[in-house]
Amino acid sequence: PGLRNAGCVCAQIQQTTGRRLSRQCPLLTGHLKEALNFQITVTLALLVCFALRVVLIGFLLAPLVWVANVLFCVLAAFKSQSGEGYRYPFSLRLLR
Repeated sequence: PGLRNAGCVCAQIQQTTGRRLSRQCPLLTGHLKEALNFQITVTLALLVCFALRVVLIGFLLAPLVWVANVLFCVLAAFKSQSGEGYRYPFSLRLLR
């Protein structure tokens, strides 16, 4: 239960902070939506991995999803720090 609540709290903080800062910098809104879309995609992929643990495939896929998450987040951080836009390659575009 604690991890579920932590994810909701983190999303709420990101959304609240993003609303305040997006008024000052419209580019930030795009970065926040991209990051949130990607994290939703990662969460769904990890849920699929959890379900696939029954056939032992999930144990192999979950670390790959985690490594890809860290890698793409670091790449996005470097791109956004330099003022460029970044689109995650494997992301469901739920928020537009």
